[in-house]
Amino acid sequence: MSVKIQKLDYLEGVPQSKIDRINNEVPSKLATMFYISKTNRVSYYSTNSWGDLMVWNKGASNWEHCPSMLDKELYTLPAKSQPEMEPQEILEEISFLTSEENSEVEITKVTVEPEHLEIPLTTNKVIYDLRSLFYSHLPSRYFVGLPPHEELAYTVQYEPLPNTWSVWIREQNEAYLAGTLYTNSWSCAENVAKYLTKVNATPDQLI
Repeated sequence: MSVKIQKLDYLEGVPQSKIDRINNEVPSKLATMFYISKTNRVSYYSTNSWGDLMVWNKGASNWEHCPSMLDKELYTLPAKSQPEMEPQEILEEISFLTSEENSEVEITKVTVEPEHLEIPLTTNKVIYDLRSLFYSHLPSRYFVGLPPHEELAYTVQYEPLPNTWSVWIREQNEAYLAGTLYTNSWSCAENVAKYLTKVNATPDQLI
């Protein structure tokens, strides 16, 4: 009785030396298929004129009827490795996998959010950390941050002419400016302003 055989054309992950040995050890011109067991043993197969599956008996040097091979995958002879795809074939494969008919996931938008914002700096400029300056001049029992809305808050402001820094006061119940560093200590803001004026710092030197 003939059997339906699942044939595979290419071997994957098999070194070329083993493929050459499989082809060189074919026992008969009638062999059209082979099988590799889990122990890497190679068996050769053929079919007779009635479509029956035959296996080569190496010890007896003849063909014998083979039991069912429904759970096994036979490879066609000669043994071949998976051919490398040409660049055009790779593009066609990618196009096929990403086509609307075959895609399971559709990418509509890609957003990249950098973890750090890198600011280009001129090599001959000194950079000052404003938050560190505030804390270095902060008296005890005072803080850097947002004071209560009903209290005064102080920060520093820059006047390009004549290149000086001074204290800027946020009056009670006034709005806070986004991105501005505040303190509830007048002396802290005043000393920071004096220091920045002394070193001739400009706003683009602050981080």
